[in-house]
Amino acid sequence: MINLEQLKKQHASIEEELDIILSLTFSTEYIDLLSDITLHINKLAGLLNIHLLSEDDFMYPALRDSKDTEIKNMASSYSDEMGGLVTEFTEYKNRFNTKNKVLAAEAEFRPMTKTVLGKIKSRMDKENKNLYRLIAEKNL
Repeated sequence: MINLEQLKKQHASIEEELDIILSLTFSTEYIDLLSDITLHINKLAGLLNIHLLSEDDFMYPALRDSKDTEIKNMASSYSDEMGGLVTEFTEYKNRFNTKNKVLAAEAEFRPMTKTVLGKIKSRMDKENKNLYRLIAEKNL
């Protein structure tokens, strides 16, 4: 049985960090908030690592082993799709996880933050609306 409530709680924590980062990054005094922003970027990275381990080690293997073709296909598709997003976030985090790194690439920081964090939000929405709903309906 997949612990859907735990996965949803992880999504909520990740969503909270995304919102904080975006709010601080797009405030008028964001330069003065870079220490806070980078702290939250690093916190987000930790939350994502924990969540992805839960998915990769437990949820996706269980779903790919399902006898239900719809679940099996969706799990394979979502799992494959996630790899690119993980790489993109890791590159973003490595590029902007300290105040000095942000200042060194300030022109790219805000647009990349909006893009990468927006993709993570979209992905979680997709999982919540499609995959998690289907898991609940099929009582997996």
